[in-house]
Amino acid sequence: MGEIQQSMAGGKQRSRWTTLATIGLVMIGLAPALMLGAGLAYGMDTSDQLGFFSIVLGAALIAALLVWSFGWWAKVIGIVVALGGAGAMFWTAFGLTQPASFFDFVPGLLLVPGAVIAIVSCIAAIVAGRRGRTGPRATGGERILARVVIGLLVLAMVASGLLTYTGRETVADASSADQTVIAKNFEFEPVEFAVDGGDTILVQNNDAFLHTFTVDELDINVELGPGSQALVTVPDRSGTYRFYCIPHSAPTPEEAEPEENLDPEAVLEDEEGGEEDFDMSGRMTIS
Repeated sequence: MGEIQQSMAGGKQRSRWTTLATIGLVMIGLAPALMLGAGLAYGMDTSDQLGFFSIVLGAALIAALLVWSFGWWAKVIGIVVALGGAGAMFWTAFGLTQPASFFDFVPGLLLVPGAVIAIVSCIAAIVAGRRGRTGPRATGGERILARVVIGLLVLAMVASGLLTYTGRETVADASSADQTVIAKNFEFEPVEFAVDGGDTILVQNNDAFLHTFTVDELDINVELGPGSQALVTVPDRSGTYRFYCIPHSAPTPEEAEPEENLDPEAVLEDEEGGEEDFDMSGRMTIS
């Protein structure tokens, strides 16, 4: 009780590195919040992920409050939450390779360094508390590190935002396409279509995240950032082919039959028994 009253009075003596540990946990909480915001901004259906993201967000922010307000036991909770958050959203780390896609890149930028900062700083804070290194606010090296972390984070976010905006590609004459395929809510629409050899396909990404339009057998692999469009020319090779998004689906099985004799129902058979969260793929028939 006395610890709570002392914290409310503003005279709380916090162990060194508590500020940095709190910043790390807040960074973890901002990762799912940003992804939910991306879904809302782009009109995506986030109902399936709302509960999951809310749990990670809530746990990280509550842990940050506990770490800031209390002693060693709260730091232990902070370590557990940081490990849990990093494990639950480990896949955001793959987005670090896509700085030109803001909502792919920044969640990983928040989560991965945030988890490392939170874990290391919580351990350091426990050690500092036992050695009596406490104070009402961050000082010295901790204050400098906190400013450096926030400054670098802001710079990286601004740079990613600029790259995303300037890297958006559109097609001058979209009406010239023979077929349109739209990526929305981690699905392609339509999921099945037929075209003739030599036709052009307009592929449009209406999601906040990077997608690809990939057909392994035809050596087609088009990368589309958020809001981007691309024209794909279909080669004159009759058959039924599977197209998919590399980040959000499994690749076409190597044991698939040659494209000329491919059974349309067998194309997705391997995926249906898989464990992928997203199966962003479809079938294209060339006549």
